[in-house]
Amino acid sequence: MIHYHAAQQVLKYAYDIAFSGIHMFANNPETYDNITIYTEADFAADQDGRKSTAGYVIIWGNTILSWKSKRLYRVSQCTMEAEYQTATEELRQGKAAQLMLHDDNLEYVKCILESSNNCKLEIFKNQKTDINILCDNQATIEICTNQKYYERTKHWSIDFYWLREQIQNGLVYIQYKPSKEMLAYMLTKNISHDILKKHSVSLGIGIP
Repeated sequence: MIHYHAAQQVLKYAYDIAFSGIHMFANNPETYDNITIYTEADFAADQDGRKSTAGYVIIWGNTILSWKSKRLYRVSQCTMEAEYQTATEELRQGKAAQLMLHDDNLEYVKCILESSNNCKLEIFKNQKTDINILCDNQATIEICTNQKYYERTKHWSIDFYWLREQIQNGLVYIQYKPSKEMLAYMLTKNISHDILKKHSVSLGIGIP
């Protein structure tokens, strides 16, 4: 009976998204100066190995570039560590997107509306793109932005400190985003239909 209900949910999901797509928004070049990474972790979600689940959404301007939900490769000992590990993992994805967007061979087109039915096209290159990480865990942000010694982080491996170095050198920015506004929340948690619909609209996912 459990499998029957699970199959029903899968079919319902497939039906709901059958005609959905991702909207690509046309904006001014200024809105493409930022890559925004929404990061979220579900602490010890795996009942067998007690590994946490990480979720992220990468947005360039107002257009979604990438998203993923995956199990972290090591066990975290607290929620803060899971969130920090997630942010570190997803910054690597953000850096890859940044390198791609800075390719000298890439050109972008912007549309300038001159009237209600007239559009002028201009070509531009993306010279600079900042990376902003949005996180809903205050402890993670404190450790990223503060150089003091923390007893609870002494067991962390070296690769964890790469995120802190990037932030403290001004190469990456990190900000607090409440859980109710965290777009990656739906990739790690069970949420209501209304919240799922709200986040999907914010990400530009819907029926064309």
